[in-house]
Amino acid sequence: MISAFFIIAASILIAAIGGTICKKSGVVNIALEGLMVIGAVTAAITHIFLESYFFSIPLALFFASLSGGIFSLLHAFASVTIKANQLILGMGFNLLSNGLAVFICQILFRMDRTPNYKTGISTGIFKISPVIWIALVILALVCFFAYKKPWRDRVNITTLRYTAIIISGFLAGLAGACLVLAQDNQFTVNVINGKGYIAFAIVYFRYNYQCSTTSVLPNPPISGLEK
Repeated sequence: MISAFFIIAASILIAAIGGTICKKSGVVNIALEGLMVIGAVTAAITHIFLESYFFSIPLALFFASLSGGIFSLLHAFASVTIKANQLILGMGFNLLSNGLAVFICQILFRMDRTPNYKTGISTGIFKISPVIWIALVILALVCFFAYKKPWRDRVNITTLRYTAIIISGFLAGLAGACLVLAQDNQFTVNVINGKGYIAFAIVYFRYNYQCSTTSVLPNPPISGLEK
């Protein structure tokens, strides 16, 4: 139970980091839930077809992240270029991703889920799940690039927001993959089950706490989208 708790917490942390990056760029990304679903179904399908090979897990994580990033391009185009309502857009993406995941499973496996695979992500160094190590590495990298590198002042706002949304999709897809490969032996629509919304809530709890404890935000919103 303790191990499962830390795996779930690490996966939510990965998605929340992506949501925080979007928040700092001025984009509200409530589509974390849907992006995690896309990552989870992609990882499960990849692992099922390549399970006999030793590189199936890394490849499943890679394709899950890639699918999340590609899927988030639609979100970036709609929210940044077309300037659609970001909350309504995110909820629409969440509904779309669930339906798309089930549709893909129906085409490939004739059911609303994937078949079972034999093994997923096993215990790693010091008997700690690799999911936790992945979350810690991502956290360290994001903190370094967000607060130590002066790149933010040199990037066009539109480019910055596109980049933030794609990175958020990449991380949310990875988070979904970590959940399905470390916690379950197949993909179902209940694998994510609101964990993306929890990640989204964490982003805003952090933001509201920061607002209540500081008079000036260290990284103020770029535009009126934060209102």
